[in-house]
Amino acid sequence: MLNKSTVALYLIFALCVFALCLYISFNNPVTSDGASLFLEAKDMADGNILLRGWTLSTVSFYFTEAIWYTIVIRIFGDSIYLMYVLPAVFYTITIMLVFALSHTDGKMKWSIAALIPCVIISSPMASTMTLGTCVHVGTIIFALVCLNMLRCDKHTIAKLACVTTLTVASVFSDSIFNYYITIPIVVTFVVHLLINKDFSKWRYVFAVIVGVVIAKFLTLVANYFGLLNTPGTQPPAFVSYENIPSNL
Repeated sequence: MLNKSTVALYLIFALCVFALCLYISFNNPVTSDGASLFLEAKDMADGNILLRGWTLSTVSFYFTEAIWYTIVIRIFGDSIYLMYVLPAVFYTITIMLVFALSHTDGKMKWSIAALIPCVIISSPMASTMTLGTCVHVGTIIFALVCLNMLRCDKHTIAKLACVTTLTVASVFSDSIFNYYITIPIVVTFVVHLLINKDFSKWRYVFAVIVGVVIAKFLTLVANYFGLLNTPGTQPPAFVSYENIPSNL
């Protein structure tokens, strides 16, 4: 159990990170991707929960970001300030999950010092990649929750089911989750198996792989019914070959 001083340290650290992120976020320009997702969430809040009639980009961000914007819009209305506040909240949650993941045996050691680079990343020079809408931070949060669950000594069916559920939601919404969790988990398990001849960690891989399979099935179902249309990017092509020299 965490003592009162540790909880107080967590809260103070979280508030400081949030204040910094919020200050920087309010100085960020609104991107076209961010504006599009905000309009999607507004439409979802108005009842179009499956985004019928929308043509999305390469991924939907449905469960990782859009649904959370929808919930907040339903509660507070469609204020443009949400586009600045929510990214700060998301990034603060990310930092705290990394903090929880970085210390072991209840000892914080140098965890906070190790997080300084993560906090600095949200500085004005790179804030559009960390404090913007649909920049995969929601997916990172899901991935970090999975890692915090998998690192626990006791792995109950409920915890593994949560990992599978988060994997389904993440892969369905943003396939970059596979690079955060799926591939590293599989590769780590194979290396562990080859070196230690230990098959005891199979539950980790099974929970994640099942989640990926279910997510791919749900994607096929959504595509079949024309929901959450994500056509992806088109192959690059020159509009006018005769104007190529003007770019040289």
